[in-house]
Amino acid sequence: MTKHNKIDVCRLLSIATLVMSILLSRSTSQESLRNVYSINDLFAIADSNSKTLKLSALAIAAAEAKVEEAKVDKLPSLSFSASAGYFGNVQIISYEDNLPSGTYPVPHFSNNYGLEASYVLYAGGVMNKNIVLSELQNKLTTLQYEKNKQEVRLLLVGHYIDLFVAQNQQEVYRQNIEQTQKLLAMMERRVERGVALRSDVLRTQLQLSSYELALTSVRNKISIVNKKLVETLALPTNTTILTETHIPIATAALSTAGYANNIDLQTAQVQIETAEKALGIAKASNSPVLALYGSSNLARPFMYDLPPLDLYAHIWTAGVTLSYQIDGLYKNKKKIKQAKIHVAESKMARELADEHVDVDYHELKIGYQESMEQLEVAKRDLALAQDNFTLVSNRYNAQLALITDLMDASASKVRAELQVKNAEAAIAFASYRILRLTGEI
Repeated sequence: MTKHNKIDVCRLLSIATLVMSILLSRSTSQESLRNVYSINDLFAIADSNSKTLKLSALAIAAAEAKVEEAKVDKLPSLSFSASAGYFGNVQIISYEDNLPSGTYPVPHFSNNYGLEASYVLYAGGVMNKNIVLSELQNKLTTLQYEKNKQEVRLLLVGHYIDLFVAQNQQEVYRQNIEQTQKLLAMMERRVERGVALRSDVLRTQLQLSSYELALTSVRNKISIVNKKLVETLALPTNTTILTETHIPIATAALSTAGYANNIDLQTAQVQIETAEKALGIAKASNSPVLALYGSSNLARPFMYDLPPLDLYAHIWTAGVTLSYQIDGLYKNKKKIKQAKIHVAESKMARELADEHVDVDYHELKIGYQESMEQLEVAKRDLALAQDNFTLVSNRYNAQLALITDLMDASASKVRAELQVKNAEAAIAFASYRILRLTGEI
């Protein structure tokens, strides 16, 4: 081999090694994203990555800024002004001899510096009420964040349980496909020996095809649900989420003493407080405003003499002002009436919320208990179906049962296995719905 050929071979080996390392690293990277996640794992990821929660967090930040803005309004107001300009000559029309009519020159350049301050001593408590109102609005924003978080979590639980059911269905169909394939091989050997009918093989092949079609449908569902979870959690697109072998049932949901943490009830209560505070602000608008004020001005030229003098004059003043908006006596009546209506509406909304939560809890609790009973029935049915399949399978092997009996027994066992997983999923989801209602999720 020539030196040139040796170099080409070395280059090819280097390139091949590089390509293999890249492929291995990619496969390792993709495999590293295939993990088992618990429901709590999903909650923690959503709290950090959910775009819905990030948007709600921005709303909280904006509400907090409004609270600070309302507090700033209580501070004294302070302003500074400066001006510079040109004065024209003064023209006088006089009726006295000591100052004849005519045009008098003045210093043309003028400038003025002013500093003014004021502080409200009393305004009916409007500013304090505005601060409390902004704090209540901030609390509503925080409650909305908590509501969004609970809704995101319940959505994740729903997707997770769907994925759990689908992955278990996949395993059930896979096991039954393997079992049916073994049965099909045995039948084909029997047909070759002339102790079984070809129709038995065809029936088994049809059932195998139905299982394989069901398995394909389940795998497609797994892919769809996995995509929904990945998008909701903002995870890398090549992430594969595997569920735990058992879904934890939130048994604490049934022992909750009350609905103190229910977001809807808390929101309704804060809305009552907000409406009452808005009513107080509307009433306070009829109050007089008492304020301190002070000002300091430095002006040039001095215009209080004729002709004006080219000098700086400093004038300061301080005192108390009292103002009263008389038109508020008839303008604020409409606002007060509207505010009272809002208070009544918010109280009625709270009563309706109490009723809805109580009815929903009663319904969810009964549904939970019904799901528990369905699980017990499904487990009994599964035990019977497994015993029946074993019995019919033994009878068929002894040529004492028909293939239709064996197919029916196999189908019944598959249905029973799926019903157990569905019942377990229904219980878990019902328990998390109760937690959502009681504000504990």
